[in-house]
Parts: sequence; structure tokens; C-alpha cells
Amino acid sequence: MTSTRFLVLTIATLFGTVFLLGLGTWQVQRMHWKTGLVAKLEARAAAEPVSLPTAREMLTRSGDDIRFLRVTAGGRYRHDAEMHLFGIWDKQPGWRVVTPLDAAAGATVLVIRGFVPEALKSADARKNGQPDGDVEIAGRVRFGETQGMFTPENDPETNQWYWRDFAEMVERSSAGGGLQSVPFFIELEAPDHGSEWPRPAPVRAAQLHNRHLGYALTWFGLAGALLCIYGLLFRARRKAGKLEGGPRCG
Repeated sequence: MTSTRFLVLTIATLFGTVFLLGLGTWQVQRMHWKTGLVAKLEARAAAEPVSLPTAREMLTRSGDDIRFLRVTAGGRYRHDAEMHLFGIWDKQPGWRVVTPLDAAAGATVLVIRGFVPEALKSADARKNGQPDGDVEIAGRVRFGETQGMFTPENDPETNQWYWRDFAEMVERSSAGGGLQSVPFFIELEAPDHGSEWPRPAPVRAAQLHNRHLGYALTWFGLAGALLCIYGLLFRARRKAGKLEGGPRCG
């Protein structure tokens, strides 16, 4: 390897190391931010629930900073407009039932009522789990989400949803009908009926996975590996007599 090429390698190694260390440092910062966020949301999830109007007012004041807030609401379900959102329960694929609730507070909210296996996807197969009349529910605030890189497209025509496209789900459910739609979901924390299904899944702030330490160690490890490789090349070059204590011209 000529001195010019080795100089280019040295510069590339320097920039690569700085870049990888920067990524690692950024992940450490993200780790501390996520740790604080999870603690905040876990405290919120353990607090006493607030009413649906109070939750809406808090959202107006603080933007989207009401995730996992416990909320209570009363009203009537519109089971004929329920939607099916793909989910996993105990390693078993199935569907989460999402149903509009015309709340007594004068608004419609989409309620994630719980999981059903494939065999009970049809509401006709679980009539005991479809409460009629007024209900009182308690759950936690969840927002819509964006489609992941490997997440299938939603198929509203067949009522099969794979990610929480809030705007589309509101439109498809005909939420409103003269009532204003609440801009978030409520995910139930306990059954709203006396049947086994739909079955609410535990909702924890810990679902916000904090993997940033692992990412940071990966970037720092790559930086260390890059320096080790450069060090081996540097030593081999010196041993071959092409370096005498450092780079030289010629």
C-alpha cells in the first residue's frame, strides 16, 4: 500500500471513528430520554383515571403528551361498525376488536376492546361479548401509528387492519354521526362484558421498548473494531519497513 493510499485510509478511519462514536453518544442520550419517558408514563398509568372530557382538554393543552393516561367513559357501542386490527396474544395470531363508542360526553371514541382468536373474528361467533345498552369503560389513551416498513397495507374493504391508521379508521367507522370524534383511541384495561372474548391485553408503558443501550454498545463496538483493524494495518506496514514511526512521503 502506497503512502498516499495509507493516508487516505487514515483519514477515512478518523472520520469513520468520529461518526460511529457520535452515533453511540446519540443513542446514550436517547436511552436517558426514553428512561425518563417510560417512568413518566408508568406513573401516569398507575394514577386515578380522568373523564373523557378532561382527557380531551389535557390533549388540547399538551399536544400528544397524554399517552397511557387512564380514562373513563360511558356510552353505547355501535357493534355494527366494529373493525378488526391484527394482533398477537400469547404467540397466537388473531384480531383486536375496535368499536366506536357514542359517549355520553357528546363525542364518539374508538375503543380497542380486546383480542379475539381467528375463529371468533366474526361478531356472530361471540354474541355474549357484545354488550347492549349503556356501558361504563376504563382504559388508556393510545394514538394512531404510522405504517412500518414491513407492515402490510390495511384493507378496509375486507375490514382487516394491520396498523392503527386513525384517520382512516374514523372515516370507515362513520364515527360521529352528528357527534365529534375524539382524537385518540381508548384501549380497555378490563373486560366490558361477562364473556371471555374479546380479552383486553395488559397495557404497560414498558411497551415502549428501551433498546438504546444495546444500540449504543453496537456503535461503540464498531468504532473500536475499526480502530483495531487500522492498528493492525499500521503495525503490519511498519513491520514491512514502510513506516518508520509514522507516515512519510515517497
